[in-house]
Amino acid sequence: MDSPPNPELPPHLRFVHDLRFCRKDEIPEDYAVFMGEQIRLLKQHRIELTAHGVNVAGLLAAYEPYYDELVAMNSRVEELQEEMLHACADSAEAQLDVFRSMKQLLKAAEETKPFDPATQNLRELVEEWRDQFPKE
Repeated sequence: MDSPPNPELPPHLRFVHDLRFCRKDEIPEDYAVFMGEQIRLLKQHRIELTAHGVNVAGLLAAYEPYYDELVAMNSRVEELQEEMLHACADSAEAQLDVFRSMKQLLKAAEETKPFDPATQNLRELVEEWRDQFPKE
C-alpha cells in the first residue's frame, strides 16, 4: 500500500479511507464480510480510483491474499466447531448410557444387597448424577 489515498476523493470513492487489516477486537467473520465488500468496490472503481492517484493494484495485492487466508481460516473454524459440537453430543450420549447402566446396577444391587456399603455408594453416585439427567 504505497501512498495514502487522496483525501479529495469523491464521496463514492472514500471507502478506500476505511481499508484496514483486522483489529484484535474484531470478529473475523464480520471483518471478512467487510473486506470482501471493500475488495469488490476496489475492483468496481479501479479506473476512477487510479485516476485519482490511488494505487489499486497495490491495495489489492496487499488485501486479497489476506482476505483469502481469512476466509479459508473462517471456514476451517466452522468445520472444527461442527466437529466439536458432534463430539460434545457423542460425549453427552455416552454419559447418559453410563448413567442408565449405573441405575440398572443400583436396582440389582438394592434387590440383592440393599445394606451393603458399595450399594450405598452407588446410590449416592446415581443421586449426584440424577441432576444432570432430569428426564431420566
